[in-house]
Amino acid sequence: MNGHEETMDAMTARGVGLMCMHYGVDVPAGEQGQYFQKWIGGYYENGFSVNPHWTAEVKLDENHPISSGVPGFTAHDEWYYNMRFADSGPVGHILTAIPTPDKIDRYLSWTAEGKAGLGKRQTMLWAVEREDGGRGVGFTGGHYHRNWALDDFRKVVLNAVVWVAGGNVPEGG
Repeated sequence: MNGHEETMDAMTARGVGLMCMHYGVDVPAGEQGQYFQKWIGGYYENGFSVNPHWTAEVKLDENHPISSGVPGFTAHDEWYYNMRFADSGPVGHILTAIPTPDKIDRYLSWTAEGKAGLGKRQTMLWAVEREDGGRGVGFTGGHYHRNWALDDFRKVVLNAVVWVAGGNVPEGG
């Protein structure tokens, strides 16, 4: 994005949807982080957010179209959490799980806030409907290729792509 913030901001201001996945949600705090809060509702902030590798027993917001046809699943991934969400506007917490020490097998970055988040429900996929009519999605999974073989993992991401593009997600996903 470096150097293209104004172009991206103009596009999203026209209602263009934007979805960022895994490392794509990791941007510097400050101006770039503020853009991501505006465009997709949040971002991974170095020194605040964490990125452990852990097995998540995923729950989904059954009232959101992105969750259509996805009952939940379990997947081991580098699930980022403790994201820096926007203070203004509603952020839909679509895919969540509870990290516990016994589920985490690798820490890459660790913060006091990340440690405080253990045992508490954390958001790994979120969605916003912006005032400009556009939609934004952030998804922290996708590190391990093996997860793309999981039907429900793949389906929730495909549902998010359809939704962020302004389409109607089919009832069964």
